[in-house]
Amino acid sequence: MKDCGHEIFTAKSAEEAVERDGEGEDIDAILIDPGDTQYVVNSGVSKVHNRYPGADIVLMGFGSMDGDFALANGVFAFFKHPLHLCELEVILARISEKRALAN
Repeated sequence: MKDCGHEIFTAKSAEEAVERDGEGEDIDAILIDPGDTQYVVNSGVSKVHNRYPGADIVLMGFGSMDGDFALANGVFAFFKHPLHLCELEVILARISEKRALAN
């Protein structure tokens, strides 16, 4: 992803991402791979949006019901496992286009 111009940081949980010292950073997207999609959507998505208001959340999970739930609750995109990098590149391009149109 760095070869495509994306800076990447990792966190083991949504809570760790929210607590990360990144004040003033302009983050386009946050990719979350939770064990329990509904728990993360219920507890973590609003925290991440509050901490990084301009960031779009991309979530990974195992079932289509997880995806429907996530998309209905503030997640920009949902992937079922396994995630292929080409799919992520398409989503990141869409996020970049969305940001460019907003400016």
